[in-house]
Amino acid sequence: MKLKFYLFLLILVTYCKGAEAQTITLETDTVYRGTYFSTLATTTGVSLWGYYHSFSITLSGPSTINVSAYCDPSDVIRMNGQTNVTTTPGSYTLSFTDSAGVLQTFPNVFWILYQPIPQIPVLNFPLDNQVITNTNFSLEWDGSPGSVDYYFELSTDSIFSNIYYYTNQYYRWTEWDTQGNLPSGKTYWHVKCRNYVTSVSSAFSPTQSFEINASPSLSNALPNTTFQGQNNFQLNISGSSTHFEQGSPTESTFLRQSSTIINPFKTNPDGNFILKEHFNIPVSAPIGLYDLVYYNQIDDTLIYYNAVNINGSNSFSGKVFLDLNFNGVFDSSDVPYNNAILNISPYNEISDSSGDFSGYLPSGTFNLSVENLLPYLNSVPADYTINFPGTGASLTNRDFAVQIDSLFHDLNINISANHFVRVGVSDVIRINYINHGPISEDGQVKFLPSPGMVLDSVSDPGFSLSGDTMIWNFTGLNFLQFNEIRLYYSIPPSLPIGTNLNLNAWIVGSVGPDYTPGRNVDFANQEVRGPFDPNIKSVSPENLSPALIPNGISLKYTIEFQNTGNDVAFNISILDTISQNVDLSSIQIIGASANYRMIIYPGRVVEFRFDNINLPDSNSNEPGSHGLISYTINALTTLTVQDRILNTAYIYFDHNAPIATNTSITTIGVGVDELSSDQPTISVYPNPITSKTKISYELNQSTTVKVNLINYQGKVIQCLFEGQQVQGIHELIFDSAHLPSGIYFISVIDNAGVRTKRVISMK
Repeated sequence: MKLKFYLFLLILVTYCKGAEAQTITLETDTVYRGTYFSTLATTTGVSLWGYYHSFSITLSGPSTINVSAYCDPSDVIRMNGQTNVTTTPGSYTLSFTDSAGVLQTFPNVFWILYQPIPQIPVLNFPLDNQVITNTNFSLEWDGSPGSVDYYFELSTDSIFSNIYYYTNQYYRWTEWDTQGNLPSGKTYWHVKCRNYVTSVSSAFSPTQSFEINASPSLSNALPNTTFQGQNNFQLNISGSSTHFEQGSPTESTFLRQSSTIINPFKTNPDGNFILKEHFNIPVSAPIGLYDLVYYNQIDDTLIYYNAVNINGSNSFSGKVFLDLNFNGVFDSSDVPYNNAILNISPYNEISDSSGDFSGYLPSGTFNLSVENLLPYLNSVPADYTINFPGTGASLTNRDFAVQIDSLFHDLNINISANHFVRVGVSDVIRINYINHGPISEDGQVKFLPSPGMVLDSVSDPGFSLSGDTMIWNFTGLNFLQFNEIRLYYSIPPSLPIGTNLNLNAWIVGSVGPDYTPGRNVDFANQEVRGPFDPNIKSVSPENLSPALIPNGISLKYTIEFQNTGNDVAFNISILDTISQNVDLSSIQIIGASANYRMIIYPGRVVEFRFDNINLPDSNSNEPGSHGLISYTINALTTLTVQDRILNTAYIYFDHNAPIATNTSITTIGVGVDELSSDQPTISVYPNPITSKTKISYELNQSTTVKVNLINYQGKVIQCLFEGQQVQGIHELIFDSAHLPSGIYFISVIDNAGVRTKRVISMK
């Protein structure tokens, strides 16, 4: 049974100097173990301490719980944060100090229990069966006591067998902005919620529906005939009032016959309201007519009825091999010919690593041949004529014996590398080489790296050096044999961003001449870019003098983001949890790359919403793929030495999983720019650091010292020393052999403040 207690408190309220104390009545429901927000509401409507005045509440009983609280503009006291989930159920005493400095104690006012299953949410908008003409609206529902987040589904049918949108994770708020992305036609929706402690969910709310009045259509599905087993069947669909080019993440197309669905695929629009979709038709697909189904978040589910007919098929198979004994039969002396292209106009098949191929054809007459033979090779036979008068037939052993017309040497080499490489991040270069000639080859592979690259490891360490050139010897490289060398490397921070890396590789045979000498050499260019993660949060300043804190210091934060996907980002949201060491009320936006909305939620969470930003991806428009938001906020004037202000943001691109930025850090100590010439400093030798690195620092007096190793994200990854030390110069040896390549900081904390030294690890 739900317990309910009434609490009468005498609180002195001061609106200004000399204001009189007032008596108020507070009321509370049962508080559950793990409750996220417990509310004590005033019944007289008088003000308490003003907007967002914070104080502490202590619960003592079977265990002790300290909970922060604050007063919001509606004169409600809210307990902020979860009560400890390990607390024991029982009767508790509430105590806090009022505005007059008087300790107020109230026994038997809380009963700590497990959270029950939350009540079912109530749907508010749209109303059931409502017709909506404005596509920009929000789904709204009422939360329930004990619930902390919500899950909702949208479907085109009342039994939710065709859900077109759902929350990937539980959603924190009681409204969801559609942003104009819902499809036309009828949508069914329901919501459920869960509590905090046990993650037990309520049942779904009763289903309601609404209808968006819009009517996009499809037309001209061509071709409309395919067959069982066909690979890469391409269906061209033209649309009127469609959004093929929209690139919605849920955009998909498939063929459907009753409950049978053929290969759902994302669309491939050409920008002219033409959808070019590729399907692989299973051999087991039932013969008959199929509906063409297309859906996205804008157009709803569009069905082109009886659009495609799947017919029966016939099968064929064979082998392609290098016929070394010229007998036309594959035997132990022969070599399989992989990746041969078998043309059966208008279709193609590819031979596998064993030289085998197979495929399916409708009824008709076809010509089968090998397409991609080198000029000094020919196939026996040159082709096959295949005739299938009906369906259900099978032809096997359509083999091609590839024979050598003349002896050629043909070695090829290729460099595979990213066009861009990021500072401080490991990357890989792939050197591929192959013998395309019929003669087994010996020779050398050579690679000249670009200056500034730091080689971390090599997949084939058996190389020698001639100057800066790396050389690998090979023997017995057979026909079509493919080898790969992988070089793992990184770019040190000392290499300027924008530097072009020139990579060169070449292959030399022991005999020659080579049939295609132009393929004996390859090169690649890479541009150095940074930072590695384009989604970053920076702060200025990073160090603050304690002497400046009482005067009030404004911090500048910039959150940068980039769309590095392969499609437009339509909406971007940034959730930024603001540090307790800054004044949230002082936040000021000073710059943004696009129109935005700022929302402040309980728990000091700020959301920056970029609705309909349509940020292009970096592949199609690299300069346009970037965005940012900048703001200032004041540090608290009560901070002291060694306090830190940490902030991390989470960036949501459409409905993808969030990307966490680095943690920006401001340390209260001696600012780097404030160091005078007589200020003790830190020295690190060598730098870049090696397996044994010496750290030296000076102390002006005897003090407690802590020396930390900090990564680029501001996280302490190792405490190198902690203890009492006397005045003078101190040294310690640090074993850095385990450190990956990257930027790090040595931090020395003593009574004088915080000193840092940037170091580089290059492996």
